[in-house]
Amino acid sequence: MKIYIVERKDEWGYDEYDSWVVIASSPKEAKSLCIWGDGNPKPSDLTAREVKAIGKPRQVLGSFNAG
Repeated sequence: MKIYIVERKDEWGYDEYDSWVVIASSPKEAKSLCIWGDGNPKPSDLTAREVKAIGKPRQVLGSFNAG
């Protein structure tokens, strides 16, 4: 399993997710974990990047959406 940062490429508004940190075996699986309800966002609206250098202190994700 790997750690992925999944981010939306489409439009999003207040009270919506724009990114996630997930554990999955592939980018495709990582994206599928971030789909809900009627399929919004679609997998094509997401990017998935593997987190590298896990042993180093670093910020993985900061997501600020003022409402």
